[in-house]
Amino acid sequence: MTARLCLLLAILTGVGAPDRPAFEVASIKANTSGSPRVPAMRVLPGGRFVALNVTARILVEFAYHVVSSKDLVRGGPSWFDTARFDIEAKGPEGADDVYRLMTQRLLEERFKLAARRVTNNVPIYRLVVAKSGRFQAAQPRDCLDPAAGCGVWGGSGLGLNARMATMGQVADFLSFFAERVVRDGSGLQGRFDMKSTGWASSRTRTAADALTTSTEQIDPNGVSMFTVLDEQLGLKLEPATGPVESIVVEHAELPDEN
Repeated sequence: MTARLCLLLAILTGVGAPDRPAFEVASIKANTSGSPRVPAMRVLPGGRFVALNVTARILVEFAYHVVSSKDLVRGGPSWFDTARFDIEAKGPEGADDVYRLMTQRLLEERFKLAARRVTNNVPIYRLVVAKSGRFQAAQPRDCLDPAAGCGVWGGSGLGLNARMATMGQVADFLSFFAERVVRDGSGLQGRFDMKSTGWASSRTRTAADALTTSTEQIDPNGVSMFTVLDEQLGLKLEPATGPVESIVVEHAELPDEN
């Protein structure tokens, strides 16, 4: 590695800053199966972190908490979107933000990632409460148990399903389906349970969709996501302008397997 590149890595990865938490052990293996399986990341009981069939770009999106459908991770070498990896790691149990920080460190140490943050004020949506009483405080659940189904999941055909979710998590979920990034502007603290029916989508099913077991039914002529949120959950997406961070990848290397 050249002295110039070492200097670039030091500047971009923040060498000298307070140490971030690290996984106690991490295994990275190339996934060359060619499987159409949707990439997945899970935090499991006991501090286990599992990522299957993921690209380096997906890992960066998770680590730096940027929305994957908004082209907010830019740059990277030619393999950044094609090489797939299976990762199993173990660290201390904690919130999602802890695993994001550990994944940042994993990327820097194993993928030799060097990246910089860029923030711009752009059109966004703010998630606000339009009507009260359309969803409820969360029922207590053991979120370390995967069967509890904590978090937010669903899709345009499946609707929004939330258990023990913060409004920030709901906003992140909606960002995948809105044409703008969604930020929480509700002012609500705590965790909530909520459920809606699906909404219209212009997305068409792909060959990969046909090979999955998803029950999502995509209806381009149904009601809009805005109508579903308003009428069923009492939530509204208000147009606004706000800061959105993107990540520019300056350097990355294929990791050694172990």
